[in-house]
Amino acid sequence: MTFATHYNVGTVTVTAGSANVVGVGTFWLANVEPGDILWVNGLMCRILTVNSNTSITLARNWPGATAAGAYYEAWAVLDAVGFQEKTKDLLTKLASGNLDALAGLTSDIDKLAYFNGVGTAALTAFTAAARSLLDDPDFATMRTTLSVLASNNPQVTGQLWFNNPGNSFAIFQRSGVTRAGAGLDASGNYSIEKYSATGTWLGSKLNVDDNGLVSMPGGILISSTTAGARAQLNGFGWGQGVGVMFTPAVTNNDPIRFNNTGGTQVGGVTCNATATSYATSSDHRLKTGVEPLVPFSLSAADFDELDTALLRLMAMRPVSYSWIAFPELGLQTGFIAHELQVAAPHAVTGVKDAEEEIGTATIPSQSIPETLVPGELVIVADPVTGEQREMRLPDTVFPALEIPAQVRHDVLDGEVEGADWVPTGTRPVHQGVDHGRLTPDIVAALQSLTLMVLELRGENALLAARITDLETAAV
Repeated sequence: MTFATHYNVGTVTVTAGSANVVGVGTFWLANVEPGDILWVNGLMCRILTVNSNTSITLARNWPGATAAGAYYEAWAVLDAVGFQEKTKDLLTKLASGNLDALAGLTSDIDKLAYFNGVGTAALTAFTAAARSLLDDPDFATMRTTLSVLASNNPQVTGQLWFNNPGNSFAIFQRSGVTRAGAGLDASGNYSIEKYSATGTWLGSKLNVDDNGLVSMPGGILISSTTAGARAQLNGFGWGQGVGVMFTPAVTNNDPIRFNNTGGTQVGGVTCNATATSYATSSDHRLKTGVEPLVPFSLSAADFDELDTALLRLMAMRPVSYSWIAFPELGLQTGFIAHELQVAAPHAVTGVKDAEEEIGTATIPSQSIPETLVPGELVIVADPVTGEQREMRLPDTVFPALEIPAQVRHDVLDGEVEGADWVPTGTRPVHQGVDHGRLTPDIVAALQSLTLMVLELRGENALLAARITDLETAAV
């Protein structure tokens, strides 16, 4: 008694009067054994040897006509004793409740059984994608299947996809992939862009070029080169190069602004061609209840007694005040920026009562045509023989896209690159004070006072000596 199974993947070529059989798309080393029967066009011959995945030798010359690219079946013949031994071994392995666990399942379409514990089993979905992989004879075929699946699913060739909560996707596009609308420059480079759950590309969100330049819509974020940098982060510590760099586009540029929770600027770092100010907002429009800390007035004679350093210091008016927006902070002390600007313009930034025009910036919608990315030429290796061969992956077609317009409100003209800007109003540009830059003025005034004190001490010593002389003479 015998039992037979068959293997028929690929095609064969048999030649009349020859024992050699050649296969195409076959994988015989793992599926055919000597003694099996080869069936082609109604004729059969026993297989003598299996030489490779694509070559077998018959026990006798092929008795029929030559047939190229023909359908075939290789029948594996097992004897009854061997079949019984294998069956017994299988039943032994399924002991300890395993067979009962499988028997307790109710089969259903597109379901796959699996063990989920000792002596227990369950069913899981058996998808079309999984089935399409199981019938592939080798890794090369499986890779082709994956590429085909990718044409209607998240891409594998040339991109990495990230599945985020909310059923949306982000794509990281590698160098050389030229899908239009990805925000890439002429060199290809890299891009991360948003892909909505409804199948709409939302445009590039982050780009990285081959030189390490990181950019976002609206301008450069981080630059690895100095020229034209708005921010530069290269290295830190002694001898490590640039730490943080801001290159102003115009004089009196304001590269860093500090805002409170209400969005009002309360300070910033301002630089020009020669200096940098670290300013705290001291605009009169932000303060209320302003009172001088030391009320005084100087006569004309007083002016004649004071040098320039002391006069500059006396022209400064330190005050107490409360913040209009944050009265709960209580009484504060400081300066009113435009008042201090008269005596110490180098310590004050901005212009009294300045305003800047703001508006709405709209990045126009884009229509992206369908784009074809040719499949790559790859080298694949047979997992058994190690034989290598070239294989071209399928082309990838990116469908036509409609990227909707993007709108940003309350921005400056030119703040969003490539956008159409429409003015909508103005907002105050508050003046600031860099208290650190008052230090030289305070030191100079202190030195002047010290010299005055020393001079007065000398005069007092002379007066004391004269009084002593007069008192002695009177006696």
